[in-house]
Amino acid sequence: MNGRQIQILASAGVLALAAFGANAADLKFVKHVVDAGFGARGADIGDRNEEGVADLIASAGNHVYWYRGGKRHLIAQVKGPANCIHLRTADFDRDGDVDVVVADHRNAIRYYENPGAGPAKEEPWPHRFVDRECVGAHAVALGDINGDGRIDIVASGEANATPSNSVFWYECPKDPNRSKPWPKRVLGPNQGGGLAHYPAIGDLNMDGKPDVAHAAKFKDGGEWYRVWTQPEDAGKPWNFSEIGTGYTQATNVQIGDVDGDGRNDIMATQGHHVGVLWFQAPDWKPRYIDQSLKQPHTLVLADLDQDGDLDGATCAYESKVLAWFENDGKGGFTQRVISKDQAAYDLVARDVDGDGDLDLVVAGQNSKNVVWYEQVGRR
Repeated sequence: MNGRQIQILASAGVLALAAFGANAADLKFVKHVVDAGFGARGADIGDRNEEGVADLIASAGNHVYWYRGGKRHLIAQVKGPANCIHLRTADFDRDGDVDVVVADHRNAIRYYENPGAGPAKEEPWPHRFVDRECVGAHAVALGDINGDGRIDIVASGEANATPSNSVFWYECPKDPNRSKPWPKRVLGPNQGGGLAHYPAIGDLNMDGKPDVAHAAKFKDGGEWYRVWTQPEDAGKPWNFSEIGTGYTQATNVQIGDVDGDGRNDIMATQGHHVGVLWFQAPDWKPRYIDQSLKQPHTLVLADLDQDGDLDGATCAYESKVLAWFENDGKGGFTQRVISKDQAAYDLVARDVDGDGDLDLVVAGQNSKNVVWYEQVGRR
C-alpha cells in the first residue's frame, strides 16, 4: 500500500495471498479480513468523516456497520423484522461525505445520512425512508436518471409492494435529509415479478440517457433478463423489452461495452444456479463465459487490469470461488481464480487503498466475513 493506507485495516493485517496461474497477465491480489464474524450480504466503501480515507461499510439482517481499525461501528440497528440485504454509498445530500442507502428486503428502501466530519460517535446515523412500501426490495442501483445532477435510486418490489411487481426509480429530492419518502416513479409497471434481484443503470440505446437492466430468479414470473429504455419523460412508464427468458435463477446484470464496438452490452449471472454470460448489443445474443461455478451470486464489470477493456468478476457462494474474467478486448474471456475459499453475496470493485487500481470488496455471507482483496500489481 502507499502512504494513504486504509485505516480500517490497521489491525487486520495481511492474512492470505491469492493463488494464481502461470499466465503473465494474471493480477496479484492480497486478502484482508476486516470482520471474521459477520455474514454480510451487502458491502461498499465510503469516507466516514471526510479524512480522505476509505471506510468499509457492510449490512445484513437488522444491522449496518462501518469499519475502521478492524472494529465495527454502528450505522443502524433496525427495530423489528428487517433484512438489510444490500447497500450502496454515495453523497446524496452533496455535503462532501458519503451517505448510505439500504435495501431492506422486508419492507423498505432506507437512507442513512452521514453525520459528517468530527470525532466518530458510537450512535446510529440519522435515518430517513426513501420508500416504506417496497416489500421485497433486493438491491439498489444508483445514477442520475433525469440529468438534474443528483443521484437517484433504482429498485423493485414484490407482489405486496406498492404498486406490485414493479420496477421503480426514486428521484433524489433537493433536500434528501427530510423525513418524507422520496418521489417514486414507476418505470416498469407490473414488469418486475419473479423476485427481481440486482438492477443496473446504463445507456443501452446510446441516446445519451440512462436506461435500466434487471434480472429475476423465480420460475413463477421470473427467470428473465429485461431492459427498460428511458422515454422523453422519465416520470412516465419506460419502453420495455425482454432480452432473455428461461434463464434458471437469473440474478445479476451489469452494463458496459464488452466487445469494444461502441455499444453497451449486458453482462449477467444466473446467481442461484450456474452461469456467467454476456448479451451482445444490439440483438442481445447470449454468450457464456463460465458454466461451472455454482451460484455466482455477485457480478462486477470493470477494467480490472487497466488495459482499456472491461473485465468481469464474480464470487460463487456454493463453489466458494472468487474469480475474475480477463477480456481480450473483443468479448473473449479467460477465467483467473483469485481464491478457492471465499463465498459471497455481494461484490464491488473499488479503489480501497487509493493507489489507482481496483480492489475487490466482498460481503461474505456464507463465509461469515467481510473482506477485501487488494490488487498489488502483476506478477
